[in-house]
Amino acid sequence: MVVVLLSAKQQAGAEEMRLARQIWASAHGCIATNQHSPIGSIGEMRATVLESVRYLIDGYRKRSLP
Repeated sequence: MVVVLLSAKQQAGAEEMRLARQIWASAHGCIATNQHSPIGSIGEMRATVLESVRYLIDGYRKRSLP
C-alpha cells in the first residue's frame, strides 16, 4: 500500500487508513464531478487530482513529524 510506504511503517495504522480513504475520496470526487459537470480536459482533471493528493500527503507528513 502506498500509504504504508509513505509512513515507513510495516503496516497501516489508523492515520494511514484515514489518509488512504481521503486520497480515494478526493480522486473519486474529482472523477464523479467531472462526469456530471465537466471541469476541464482529462489532463486538467488529472492535475487537479494529483494536486489534491499532494496536499493530503504533505499534511500527513507534517502531522507525522516528531
